[in-house]
Amino acid sequence: MTLRVTVNSTDAGPVRPDMESGEIAKHWIDGEWIESDTVAESINHPTGGVLYRLDSSIRVDGSHSRAIADLVEQEWRSAHPQESIVRRHIGVDPIPATAWATAVFASRTPEESRSDEQNAALALAVI
Repeated sequence: MTLRVTVNSTDAGPVRPDMESGEIAKHWIDGEWIESDTVAESINHPTGGVLYRLDSSIRVDGSHSRAIADLVEQEWRSAHPQESIVRRHIGVDPIPATAWATAVFASRTPEESRSDEQNAALALAVI
């Protein structure tokens, strides 16, 4: 059995395990390499020209960083009128700490067997 890291540091892109030769995937999780023989496609679809805006100030009114982001968003919208904008406000509406792990496991759970929590986590991951 051959082990190799699924992403290398030379920016050559991800290395897919070759299941026929017995290679397995390894993933960096919580500071250690975890082996996996499961190969799955990403649940995150290509987004094209999406502006991802992340606000983190707990101040909704009077936030200087939010005011700057408003200007950037306005300029981007002028140049890309048909493109989507995804907004996250982690200072006001934080994403649950368990959302990422729940979404990963939900992506490997048959759709008809998913819990409401898993469906909600997947919805966060796709946006």
